Amino acid sequence: MHWQSLKNGLQREDGDRVAYLRNQGSITQPMVNLDFKINDKYLILHTIANCESDKYILNVPREDVIAFQNYAQEQSPSICHALRGGTDTSISFKEIDDFAISLLPTPLYQNVRAQTEEALQKVKKEWENNFEKIRKIMKELTESEWEDNFEVYITHPSQKAGRSLGDNTIFWTYRSDRPNYNTIHLWHEVIGSYIQ
Repeated sequence: MHWQSLKNGLQREDGDRVAYLRNQGSITQPMVNLDFKINDKYLILHTIANCESDKYILNVPREDVIAFQNYAQEQSPSICHALRGGTDTSISFKEIDDFAISLLPTPLYQNVRAQTEEALQKVKKEWENNFEKIRKIMKELTESEWEDNFEVYITHPSQKAGRSLGDNTIFWTYRSDRPNYNTIHLWHEVIGSYIQ
């Protein structure tokens, strides 16, 4: 079954190739399912918190991220300081939550979000294009079936992120350092979630 012919002939709301093929019986083996998402509050807080030069990926445009960080800093220096590891303990989680919500509709955040959505689509496409081949390799190497669902929260492509929380939650950013970088390192995070 060739995906391009299916894509041209069918309109599916979910756009999830792997789930579609599994539902059609083309893929019947157990598998790891990654659900790529953007959580706006997490994206806002991660973007604000990670402003040091070592938190950026080289040669990836970051002007919109910096503009958003500067705007957030102007709106609430104390919350931004707390998010960046400051010691002010008088700021409540509710204040941080309200601050994030207030930034959602801003054009500066919407630019960051649009770029993150584009990155999400690239990560998802790479994962799906490599999935069946890599699943077979992982099964041969480990002699195990891989069946689990993970939520993968994508951050802006200029900021470093790559971590499994161990509860089938992964934080990730799109990387183009090497071919198949995302596929290889997402499997690393999946495996890490099993041994934490």
